[in-house]
Amino acid sequence: MASVQSEGVEVLRVATGVPVAGSRLANSLPVANTNLSVLRGRSKTLQGERVNDTVGSSQLQRFVGNGKSLREYPNITIIDLLGIAAGVSDVMSSDGNAQLGVYINNRAAVFLGEEFTMPSLVELAIQAEDAGFGFVAVGDSVLAKPRFAPIVTLAAVAAVTRRIGLTTGILQPHLHHLVTLAQELATLDVISAGRTSLGVGLGTGPRDLVDAELALVGLSRKTRARAFEETISALIMLLSGGPTNFNGEVYKLTDVDAGYRPVQRPGPPIVIACGAYVPLEAGQGPNDVRNSTTIGKFTGPLERVVRLGDGWVTGMATPSEWRSMWQKMVASANAVGRSINTPTFERRVNCFVNVGDNQERARQEGKAFLEAYHRLPMDDETLDRWLISGPAEVCVERFRQFIDVGVNSFQLVLASSRQQEQLARVAEGILPDIHRDDGATELSAGAARTAPNVMPNGGDK
Repeated sequence: MASVQSEGVEVLRVATGVPVAGSRLANSLPVANTNLSVLRGRSKTLQGERVNDTVGSSQLQRFVGNGKSLREYPNITIIDLLGIAAGVSDVMSSDGNAQLGVYINNRAAVFLGEEFTMPSLVELAIQAEDAGFGFVAVGDSVLAKPRFAPIVTLAAVAAVTRRIGLTTGILQPHLHHLVTLAQELATLDVISAGRTSLGVGLGTGPRDLVDAELALVGLSRKTRARAFEETISALIMLLSGGPTNFNGEVYKLTDVDAGYRPVQRPGPPIVIACGAYVPLEAGQGPNDVRNSTTIGKFTGPLERVVRLGDGWVTGMATPSEWRSMWQKMVASANAVGRSINTPTFERRVNCFVNVGDNQERARQEGKAFLEAYHRLPMDDETLDRWLISGPAEVCVERFRQFIDVGVNSFQLVLASSRQQEQLARVAEGILPDIHRDDGATELSAGAARTAPNVMPNGGDK
């Protein structure tokens, strides 16, 4: 259990976002002789006692939402706060635990038709929260893999949930207008009372459709990486509030003020997608970066994460490949005076999962889902790397291999048209062994930005 001193308030960080100096909640607390402990999940325990039970001389108080003032409780020592997250959270890295999140699949809600609708998606999010998952995620694509709009979808989820983190996994920020995207993200963070994080990436899909969606916003494959980085830098500035001046190669802003700010200060954490594997066989797998230097390799611009990220998300790596890239990333960060090998730096692996007693049936169902989702064929090499399938104990062992090399977060894409059934299987067979209530914490909700704001070409406030 981590602890931090902040303006006389001792904050014990166990799970959800923890208010620290400068946050709205910390400012509402009497700072003298106040201990604040934030407990995780719907089933809250402390030394064997449950919420609303007395522990020693202190009464556990439970506050839900954003409209509760703590000023009238000067002697509270233990409080569970749901939905008021505006600070820093910790995760374990090597104690055998990891955060589990669920991709609630705004893409499947389009291509599965009546099997999985938008109401089904919202209900899946509620189910995930009730089961104790750490976050829910949605994705983003305009033409390559159409889906319901990510920020609007998360706003719907925010309205019916209280604790669970909300993230994009991933959003393609370069496909959106800079200022309106900043406003939408700030709005979502306010609606959810600070439960958001922002997973961002370049995106993939059928090459012709990727080219078409880039052309919609005046970009190409040659310019998208630069546009992606500039978008992140400009978003950081816009979300921090006040007039923004940004002079990039692709984007330019002069004295632009988004008008309002997110709950989290200076802004929600940004988790950057980095790393792609290109199968040996041409035409297989999801990635559109095939050339003579990438075939059969797991590669990516890791320095981008070091410069701009509060976390890293990737997929299709083996545990040894993941460890190798992470070690290089840590060394790169150390070389520029930044420490990322810390519990608060999210290290998320995105993977597809199908839990079933019959190994081959689970694999084939997962394959069919991947191919429908990505509109591309998936060979055995891709499935071996990206799909975790079979009996629960087999899946747990696969997750353990990643945890052993330092992964502290998983984004699970349920690889089945029967989304609710798969979530129930994961909750029963995997969640208790991976996402434990013994000190594991949640990164997505309320983990304020920690990365340096590196702005290209003279961006300033």
